[in-house]
Amino acid sequence: LNRWVREINTNITYHRTLAVDRVHNVHHKVMGHASHIRYNVGVYTGQVIGQMVKQRLQNIDFYWPGDNDLDLRAMASHEVERTHDQIDDIPYLVRKKNRISYKLPHFSIDLSEIYSYNAPQGDNLRLLQRPRPKAWEIGMRVMVFSSRKGWRHGVVSRLEKSVVVVTEVSSGSEIRVHRDSFSLEVESSMNLIPDVIYEVEVELSTTDLTAEALQAWYQSIRSLKHVAELVVNPSVYPKSLAGDMDLVQKAKDKVERGPPLEYYNETHSDLENFHE
Repeated sequence: LNRWVREINTNITYHRTLAVDRVHNVHHKVMGHASHIRYNVGVYTGQVIGQMVKQRLQNIDFYWPGDNDLDLRAMASHEVERTHDQIDDIPYLVRKKNRISYKLPHFSIDLSEIYSYNAPQGDNLRLLQRPRPKAWEIGMRVMVFSSRKGWRHGVVSRLEKSVVVVTEVSSGSEIRVHRDSFSLEVESSMNLIPDVIYEVEVELSTTDLTAEALQAWYQSIRSLKHVAELVVNPSVYPKSLAGDMDLVQKAKDKVERGPPLEYYNETHSDLENFHE
């Protein structure tokens, strides 16, 4: 996707968003209304800047077999601002999102890294909402999370473009982390272990639901599913190549480089009757 943005003749724009959400249960839920409300906390201020309810209209779940079981959910929803709900004092979830959004002519693609903390309270809740530095500096004491080793404490030793290099205090080893990732936090006594997920959303951004728009939307989902399967299992390659190690190696090299732009401009599925 980043290569697409750099293509001179490609009409794609992108931006990155960092967000902290505090999610509370709503008392006296009304039939047809959402059961929770989301408070948006300013990443760099720590103050609540808005509140929103995501009203889900309908889901359609598809079983989509392939090299890995990565299924598809089509969801229709809308967001409305709400200020009058009675809510629980303690949030049942704090969610931190690092999202890149790519805007195309008919649809948008959101790639999100999400760190979720269940039912934080007291100091943990306060620390999860404290302002994030607008820039990292050499000498800062920080902590870095990984699912294998948990939180590791260290000091910022180098800055390399979008990468922050941290020297771990206990081992002296270097940890490289993207500056916008919520796996990187200012050092604190916060000891909660987050649930980490990576999410891909493809959203139609036009009210003109022509066959062309639906074709482009569906084609992008198929292509992204193929890429996701390769990420989940990088050794996947076409069965037709079995036995020809030279072609197998070329296929694996292609996976590492990523498909060319032309791959996504091809029609991978016939949607001739889809709009009917």
